[in-house]
Amino acid sequence: MIDAFVFDLGNVLYLFDLEIAMEYLKKEGCSINLLNQLQLKGILTKYELGKISTEEFYETAKGVIKLNADFETFRQIFCGIFHENTDTVPLARRLAAIRPVYILSNTNRMHAEFLSERYPILSEARGRVYSFEEGVMKPEKRIFEIAIHRFNLNPRATLYIDDIKENTDAAATLGFKTLHYPVKNGRPVLRLQEELTRLGVRV
Repeated sequence: MIDAFVFDLGNVLYLFDLEIAMEYLKKEGCSINLLNQLQLKGILTKYELGKISTEEFYETAKGVIKLNADFETFRQIFCGIFHENTDTVPLARRLAAIRPVYILSNTNRMHAEFLSERYPILSEARGRVYSFEEGVMKPEKRIFEIAIHRFNLNPRATLYIDDIKENTDAAATLGFKTLHYPVKNGRPVLRLQEELTRLGVRV
């Protein structure tokens, strides 16, 4: 019996396309080589762990890629990669009307605020655990333990859904029922409705 649901954000509730940002940067004459990408990944990890502020991330990231843009332009580039996953969001909203739905995501303040402004499902969820607020990221077990205690979850009666298998594997070690929801070339490989039906969940 599944009594509660925990959703990841990126590539589960919201698909993202990094090429949207890359195309804009190319038009602006920014060169994104491997070194840039590695530097940006390191900066982003710090931001998603809450170790640097939004302002620090903005100033550092635009310096790495030599982008001359004000904050609002940068925010649109950084956040404009997302679009709603029509396979999962309608189901998540229907689930939220009848059972507890929570969010557990490795994310940063800018993305969390952007998505909350535009998509009501985040306000319909009963609670959220974000890496930038907790200082820990999946697949570390501690972030799952935070969710268990904060939301009084019974892992064996809770389904955790994530696009990264390393994360669902970590959740499974704590007793969660899990669903690996892979995305390939920007498209979900599975149909969530079919997977929920297979697990005995009727929505």
